[in-house]
Parts: sequence; C-alpha cells; structure tokens
Amino acid sequence: MLSLSRGCRARRRHRPCPLLLLSALLWAPALVAFNLDEEKLTVYSGPPGSYFGYSVDFYIPDPSTVSVLVGAPKANTTQPDIVEGGAVYYCAWPATRCRQIPFDNTNNRKIKVNGTREPIEFKTNQWFGATVKAHKEKVVACAPLYHWRTLKDSPEKDPVGTCYVAIQNFSAYAEYSPCRNSNADPEGQGFCQAGFSLDFYKNGDLIVGGPGSFYWQGQVITASIVDIIANYSFKDILRKLAREKQTGVAPPSYDDNYMGKLISMSVSNMFYVLSVVFYFQMASYFGYTVAVSDVNNDGLDDILVGAPLFMEREFESKPKEVGQVYLYLQESAFLFQDAQILTGTEVFGRFGSAITHLGDLNQDGYNDIAIGAPFAGEDRRGKVLIYNGYSNGLNTNPSQVLNGAWASQSMPSGFGFTLRGDSDVDKNDYPDLIVGAFGAGKAVVYRARPVVTVTAQLILNPMIVNPDNKTCLLPGSQLLVACFTVRVCADFEGQSISDGIVLKSELQLDSLKQKGAVKRILFFDYHQSHHYFSIVIERQKQLHCQDFLVYLRVTILAYN
Repeated sequence: MLSLSRGCRARRRHRPCPLLLLSALLWAPALVAFNLDEEKLTVYSGPPGSYFGYSVDFYIPDPSTVSVLVGAPKANTTQPDIVEGGAVYYCAWPATRCRQIPFDNTNNRKIKVNGTREPIEFKTNQWFGATVKAHKEKVVACAPLYHWRTLKDSPEKDPVGTCYVAIQNFSAYAEYSPCRNSNADPEGQGFCQAGFSLDFYKNGDLIVGGPGSFYWQGQVITASIVDIIANYSFKDILRKLAREKQTGVAPPSYDDNYMGKLISMSVSNMFYVLSVVFYFQMASYFGYTVAVSDVNNDGLDDILVGAPLFMEREFESKPKEVGQVYLYLQESAFLFQDAQILTGTEVFGRFGSAITHLGDLNQDGYNDIAIGAPFAGEDRRGKVLIYNGYSNGLNTNPSQVLNGAWASQSMPSGFGFTLRGDSDVDKNDYPDLIVGAFGAGKAVVYRARPVVTVTAQLILNPMIVNPDNKTCLLPGSQLLVACFTVRVCADFEGQSISDGIVLKSELQLDSLKQKGAVKRILFFDYHQSHHYFSIVIERQKQLHCQDFLVYLRVTILAYN
C-alpha cells in the first residue's frame, strides 16, 4: 500500500511530497495453513467399538522405516474364550490398512484348586493396548486391567496389570507383570494396574507406572528389556528380575489430599525424589498427563502438566470446567520457574487430556507442543491445539487448531484424547503428528509441510516525489504526470524446499483510503491502484527484484 501525506494535499505552495507507506503481500500457494497439512491426511480405522486409537505411537525400527502403532483396548482377538481382551495394530505408512500384532494368543492360565482346574488369570476386558510405546525395534504394550487370582484357595482376583514386549520385528515376545505376586492385596500391589502409564528411558530401559499400588499411592517400576526377554518363561509366571527397581510405600507426609502433584525423580542405584511441585485445586486431575520438551531452547528440559478437569471460578456459583496446562521452565538442574498457564476455552472440552512434544514443527529453532481437548468443538468432535515455543516459553495463542471430523454419536469421538509427535513419516525433515480418536475408532496422521521463510523489500526511487516534476507521458494521451519507481525484492529459504519457487504477490497503492474513495496513485501501465503478479526465484537466498512504474493522479494536485 502507498499513500501521500495529508499535509501535501493541503499546502498552497508546491513542495515535494514524501511517500509514507508501501507494502506488498507475498505468499507461496502451497502454504494454505500453518503448517500441519489438514487436507492430505492418512486415516486408519479399526473395528467398531474396539476403542481403536486409544493409544498411538510411531514405530521406527531403522532410519529408513516408519510406521504407526495403534492400541484398541476393547478389540477381540483369536485368544480362545477371551472377550474384548484388547489388541495393538501395526499400520504401515502410507498404506491405510492395519493388522493385529500377535502379542499373546493364549487363553487364561489355569491351576488345580480342590481338584478343579480354575483360571489363575483373567484376560477378558483386560484393556490390552491401553498403552503402547516403541523404542527403535522394541515395542511394549500393556493391559492395566489384567486380573490375577494369586495361588491361594481364595477366589479373589486383583487388577495387577501386565505388559508384553515385542522385539526383532515382532518375531519374539515376552510377558512382563511386575506386580503379579503370591500375596496380592490392596495395601501392597494388588491394585497396581501396571502399565497404566508407560515409557522408555533414552537408553531403552522400560518405565512402567502402577497407580493403584499401596492403596493408590502408586509406584514406578523400571527394568531392562534385555532382562525381560532373557528371563521370560511362560510357566514361571512369578519370576522376578534381579535388576528391576521399584518405588516403595511413601509415608503419610506425602499424602496429596486429592490435589495432585508432580514429582521429579532421578534413577541411579535407587530412586531419589528431587523436587515436588504442588497445585492446589482439588480434583482438577493435575498430573493426568505429563510431557517433557525444551521449549525455550536453553538446553534444559521443561515439564508440561495437564489438569483437564480444572474449573475456572470467575463466579463461584457457576464454575466452568475448562482444563489447564502448566509449563514449568527449568532454570538449572531440577530448579523450575513458577508455572506458565494455558487455559482451555470450552466448557467440558477436557483441555490438557493429552500433551505431546512435537519437535521443531516450523523450523524456527524452538520446540513446539500439541495439546488435546478431546470433547471440545462442534458436536464434541474434539480439537488439537498447536503451540509454538520461543525464548520465554510457549506462545499463549495457538498457531493452528486441528478439528475432529467425527461428530458425537453414542459417545464422543475423542479426537485428541491421545497424541504422539516428533517423528518424520514422510522424510521431509519436518516432524509429524498422530492423533487418536478412540470413540470413532480412528487414528489420523498429520504431516508437517515445509515452511518457507520469505524476506521482502520495497524500495522507492526517488524517495521524495515533486508533484510538479512531470516527466512521464501517459500512454494514449498527451498528459504528463509525476512518476516514480517501486521496486519489490524477495528471497526465500527453508528446509526441504525445492530450488525454484513462485511467489504469488499483490502490491496495493494508497490502500489507507476509504473504500470507494478516489485513489491518488496508480500503476503506469494498468491505471489501477493494485496489481497481482508472480515472482519467480530460481534458488534459495537469491534476491529477485521487479520494478513497477507508478504515477500521481493529476486530480490530487488541486488546492484550496
């Protein structure tokens, strides 16, 4: 846009007029949204009612291969007499077909009790696939509601949970049930639900959460995958691993009174609690989900904590359940700043139900974060909000919002209930994102598109225009006008961008004038105040310029 100063129109004496404003709009036609592609999706579907999409992860056994793992904790399998035991699916990319992974094909184990063979374990409705994680060629999936009877005559059964490990491209399997023992009870590990949460250390060792141990104090268990495989025996179901580590019973001083808390821990020969961060709204589910990412690029990991049931109490009589996410920036080793808070905007949207580290989605040098609000949006379709990192944390406004495509039927689709990022399925050097929608039985892969950084310059020659210096003859007339040159220059750069690019551009003159008003400056060849054109740049960081001749309307030089 280009405009003349108001003072130049009012003055009686002829004086040069400075050109105040000029701008051009430049855009690359491939970049419609920023910057996860919402049009070219890969959508995987599972059996109806199986909760396919309840858990997701990337499977990268080697640098050249990337596929998708999807948990379906209510799926049926070929296990005899087991109903809705749950399954995990292997989904190749870019194909959209998935197949069940045969972690366990067996029925319930049985023992003789008073001369009768009775099941000692119960796999029906065990929710296998509620969690699934991969680390290189290793895959672990868990059934936190797996029940164990113990070896006693008592018919009681306890939800101790169990997990299965797959290695060597799903050619070898082993079970790992760290809370299964001969003396299960609530004050011990009877309600452990091992595998309710699950992850890997960077070295490939396994971390398993058991929230129900010790009357719901919970515990964390670690083990080596190598030890699990080497010591596995189908018959010896109570075997313990020599190098396994487990947290024990905590004293009453650690009771959180349902407030929720975050504990940072270090593991060497044993567990050490290094710092504790409390949040003080009862039943907000603070700590329901936790993610780690260096969002401000200072070399220290930061922690994000979700509280999806947080209630906003602007009016005490009408609290709104909107959910919150807390970002704790790490200043030095295990010393964190006060939380930066992101708050959901939709009542019952469950903002903060899922949080994932995306990696540097837009290639600006800072890691980005995705946050799920699985019951937000029109018809409770669910949303995923993308937040970009910067030097002071996270931008408070999302750069992109992904909307679920499946309306609530008998239950909401749950789009955004589970998320997984920071892997590149299409090998374009940008991280991609998986979104689970278990209520609809879907898992969606969003691919990140390359980001083009365009630098534009606008140069006026001359910078000062004298209205009386009429040196340009308008085509098809004998009218001389004052004219000057507008030069538009641009270059670009970006990761995984082709050498040649075409920028669709628009140059507007005098755009500050009200709609319908007479424009004072026009393009010499078109007699219009705006012009659309293309800038062809053959390689990155090569400045390309185009010149446009513009002129002043004679009518604007009338004086009072």
